[in-house]
Amino acid sequence: MKPPFRVPITLPLPPSQLLGLGPAPPPAFPFDDVRTVTYYLARNAIWHGADSLGLRPGDEILMPAYHHGVELQTLLAKGMTLRYYRVDRHMRADLEDLGRNLRPQTRALYVIHYLGVPQPIETMRAIASEARIPMLEDCALSLFSRASAGPLGAFGDVGIFCLYKSLPVPHGGVLALNRPDLPLPPPPTLPDSVSSAAYVLNRILDAGMVSRSALARESSDRLRAWARAVKHASRSEVVPIDTEEFDVSMMNVGVRGAARRIIERTDARAVVARRRANYARLEERLDPGVRRAIPALPEGACPLSFPILVPDKVGLERQLSNEGVETINMWSRRHPDVPEGAFPDVEFLRRHVLELPIHQGLRFEHVDYVAERASALARWVPEPR
Repeated sequence: MKPPFRVPITLPLPPSQLLGLGPAPPPAFPFDDVRTVTYYLARNAIWHGADSLGLRPGDEILMPAYHHGVELQTLLAKGMTLRYYRVDRHMRADLEDLGRNLRPQTRALYVIHYLGVPQPIETMRAIASEARIPMLEDCALSLFSRASAGPLGAFGDVGIFCLYKSLPVPHGGVLALNRPDLPLPPPPTLPDSVSSAAYVLNRILDAGMVSRSALARESSDRLRAWARAVKHASRSEVVPIDTEEFDVSMMNVGVRGAARRIIERTDARAVVARRRANYARLEERLDPGVRRAIPALPEGACPLSFPILVPDKVGLERQLSNEGVETINMWSRRHPDVPEGAFPDVEFLRRHVLELPIHQGLRFEHVDYVAERASALARWVPEPR
């Protein structure tokens, strides 16, 4: 039996948001700040943020041991030395271990907020200030999340954001320069128009995939196949966005007008409210035997996804895909710069965290379907050790 619809992990793009119908909502951080630069990818923001902070080859950066890997590649490509601090099984930075690894030669602190959940950022800001080093605040997974004292990304000397993970944009990363003395990077160049158009089309077609209408889903499939055929016939190469490969030639590439229009039509308060409501509904409906990776969603968090712990990520990812539910196998590979066996809790996360979709493009019927299929397939009893 075919699933009633597909539940994509990325956001469908409503055509009205691209066309700019209706009044524009008030901008939220980081889009309300003139000292921001928008790039094709978040790694571009890391690259130029390090330059604005005056970091140089050979400088030591204190990094969390749990990371994607491309942020490491970006800093290593600039010739920097990386040192790592522990993150526990609930994705919380170990501040004691951070303090032990903070040395006189440390030149910057790097912080990552995972899946919209804030780290103890006020304390980490104080640690960096006391050490008289800048802080890079990575919010690639945490757009629109807040701590008690303000929006995430505003505590660091620079804030870094990835847009296409949270918004239905074709591409996008943002560098927020939070100190007035930091120099602005050179103006970015425009990206390839074919790549931009291809990603916009994919996001629009995803809107058909979440429909209960078999005709809408079939039409989306046919249009997607047609677009692939046209691209193949024209021998067009699409510049990837969600890739682990680091390409230095892309570091000064910015965004196209379509991405800017979508950003301008984004109601941040509505995004946060819908994501939190979907998260709470999935939490309520998931079988207790499905293990949660985060104990509770804190106030102010704008969740990127709903992370669960599963014994076999690859197998379950395939099973849920066959049932119409897309997931993300979160950060499964250790970067070779990190010593093997040095961080067992991080290795546990890499083996077992799978992300379920709860984004603002989903209705409650989609969330209920995700809960039903995950409850049937993803129970893990007894408690993982």
